[in-house]
Amino acid sequence: MTVAGVTAGPANIPAVWIRNTSRYSDARVRELIEFATASVDMSGVCVNVKNGALGGGAYNGVPEISNAPRKASYLVTLRLGRGNEHWPLGPVNYHFRAPHETGPRNRFPFFVCRDWREWLVKLAAHEARHIAQFRSGGSTSEIECELFAVAMLERYREAREAPLQLALPGV
Repeated sequence: MTVAGVTAGPANIPAVWIRNTSRYSDARVRELIEFATASVDMSGVCVNVKNGALGGGAYNGVPEISNAPRKASYLVTLRLGRGNEHWPLGPVNYHFRAPHETGPRNRFPFFVCRDWREWLVKLAAHEARHIAQFRSGGSTSEIECELFAVAMLERYREAREAPLQLALPGV
């Protein structure tokens, strides 16, 4: 297990603690989480990344039974799968329902995750949006979090697939 503090926040509290026990590299997991949460204040948040059924959760506070550091104010858990997932995942919505399985009242966006990296970006963004909601003291909205997550997934794809611009001397 690796514990990584990323940039110091107020009162020398790490901006985020990332505790990765998943099958994926610490560096790659950290990079994807930082991308997904860049627009959210993650100071004082402990993020546990592990294997297990696809899903996650954000806690408004830290449960009494937790491996989070004492200075952590919030806890996020991200589960990246058991290793037998069939990618791509989707199109599905927040409830893992395909378009033909939902009715006309479905307000959740549908998404496709091509691999575990895209799943992590989408999931981390969703849970980070909950942290922003907790900090604001307002209500929490799964739809708002899911819309934010799908937008971050699209931004990730654009950044990953952007062609490199080469600067050639004399051209």
